[in-house]
Amino acid sequence: MDAASRNQMEETKMTTKLKVLSLDNWIDQFKPQPNHFDTGHGLDFGNGNCLYETFGEELAFITRLQEKKPNSIWTLVDVDGEMIISEGFHLVNRMGYLITENSYDISYVYEIGFTECDTPNKQLEG
Repeated sequence: MDAASRNQMEETKMTTKLKVLSLDNWIDQFKPQPNHFDTGHGLDFGNGNCLYETFGEELAFITRLQEKKPNSIWTLVDVDGEMIISEGFHLVNRMGYLITENSYDISYVYEIGFTECDTPNKQLEG
């Protein structure tokens, strides 16, 4: 890695801010889009299932979309038994992927936590 790339990485680390949002605020701000492959299982925020699988054609779709619209991909991750939605495409502890209409700002690290009370239509199947 050259010096310019290292400097840019360091600047990004120093300017990144944490933004913690409630699930309702995240839904209103970013507008999760329904999964057109599977409308019946996953996370339903009011328009049908929005959770994409971590394998097969759904993962291939997410991977292709990441190249075109990377700031609209989010990952549902399990962090010590707590489900959190985090910006970006992650592999570790992933439960599934979400796509939003509105892109996130790369100068923030987002943390969206939720409980059973947040989404009455939430239905995770493992």
